[in-house]
Amino acid sequence: MIALLVTGFFAVFEYVSISQEFNNLQKRVSSLENQQQNQITTGSQQYQVTPENISLSQFYMNFRDSVVMISGFVTQQTLFRQQTVEVQGSGFVYNLTGRIVVVTNFHVIDGASDVTVAFRDGDAYVTTVLGSDSYSDLAVLSVNAPASEFEPLQIVSSSTLNVGDIVIAIGNPFGLTGSMTTGIVSQLGRTTESTTGGFFYC
Repeated sequence: MIALLVTGFFAVFEYVSISQEFNNLQKRVSSLENQQQNQITTGSQQYQVTPENISLSQFYMNFRDSVVMISGFVTQQTLFRQQTVEVQGSGFVYNLTGRIVVVTNFHVIDGASDVTVAFRDGDAYVTTVLGSDSYSDLAVLSVNAPASEFEPLQIVSSSTLNVGDIVIAIGNPFGLTGSMTTGIVSQLGRTTESTTGGFFYC
């Protein structure tokens, strides 16, 4: 089995509507954890994920346009003065019940201003945080970009992962856009505390 990870890796709306959309996303993720799926889907293409039928270069070509770079600015207080630094991270495009959003990590946008999303073609657009959850380290963004920029991924179940399965990560480490690397699932069922005080569940 091969899993795709995005490293990194809701426009102002009525609060109730925002909460409902974010809760719907969380429910869909939880629901998928209980399904026995073994495929990755992008657009109309489906991949049965086995090491024998995956070309890494073709995999990258098919999924690279779904990964975006997120940038913003955070003001930090040092011992003597305040300074503003740029923060960067990765995210991916997702179709949330008919509404196109970008999903990223909470720590990427936490306290950030002037947040933008840049696509593989280099075009960057203003974004608005629709909702976030520090505990799960997730945030959902609305991006003011033309429809042609969006290549949504589908979130599928990780319940069939096994230790030793291949993992492919596509992201933008240290601003190096469109990078890809591979690894394996080292263990399951681990909860790890994040730098933001939240937890990751593997």
